[in-house]
Amino acid sequence: MDNKLFVLALVLSVIAMPAAFAANTDTSIILGNSAPTVGTVTATDPVTLVTATTVTVQCNATVTDLNGYADITGASAKLWKTADGDTDDLNDHYTNGTCALTVGSGTTRDATCSFSVMYSALPGEWTCNVTGTDGTDTGSAQKTDITINSLKALSVGTTMAFGSTALGAVAVENSTTVSNKGNAVIDVQLYTYGVSNDDGYSFNCATGTIPFDALKYNLTAAQTYATAMSAIGRNSTTPLTESAFDLAVDVDTTPSTKNIYWKVQVPSSGVDGTCSGKLVVLAI
Repeated sequence: MDNKLFVLALVLSVIAMPAAFAANTDTSIILGNSAPTVGTVTATDPVTLVTATTVTVQCNATVTDLNGYADITGASAKLWKTADGDTDDLNDHYTNGTCALTVGSGTTRDATCSFSVMYSALPGEWTCNVTGTDGTDTGSAQKTDITINSLKALSVGTTMAFGSTALGAVAVENSTTVSNKGNAVIDVQLYTYGVSNDDGYSFNCATGTIPFDALKYNLTAAQTYATAMSAIGRNSTTPLTESAFDLAVDVDTTPSTKNIYWKVQVPSSGVDGTCSGKLVVLAI
């Protein structure tokens, strides 16, 4: 064989070899779903409630998903005192079904879960649970030692008018309605003044004054002024304590109220014209 032809044939064979391996092969793999996990839950703690309104309580946590942050589709949270399985009410159980999520990066998104907690939320230790989801699986974590502080507070009507009364007579009975605006059972302290705190009067009139002990009360309506009703405190340092008042906390959306019934005897002389004063009711 001619040497030149042999070399050429050999070269052609080498050039042709890569073409035999040029075909493409499709490949695929199905990746398993990684359930999200929730890191340490932080929360507003302690919680100080506000009379007759709500405060915002937050539970926050970082949600992690090894499939990437985009796989995290939502977060929810529950805040409770008594039990996780309870239905929502204003006293001991709250739910946030759509916590706020940050855009995220890598494998994490931060969740902020807010609750509008009512003044009647019971005092003591509460638990907050935060749950993250990727649409298929969930993960959760909780904080179990959130403290809601005790709040003793009330509201009463702004006016109580006895109307026209003759000298020496007992005015027609009137009443005030006391509403519990806190989260604890309350009793009350009572005192009165005419113009300035601790002046010792229940009313200041156009002419003269009516002493503090002329104003009397009872927790039951239609009681006899002289024998069944009690005078209230002279001033802020010596208020009358009504320890049997025992006004309960609101039950969910049902207000808790109780009436106090009042009568006043006008002096037989020395007073004239319109009389006005201040009644102070304190929660204890």
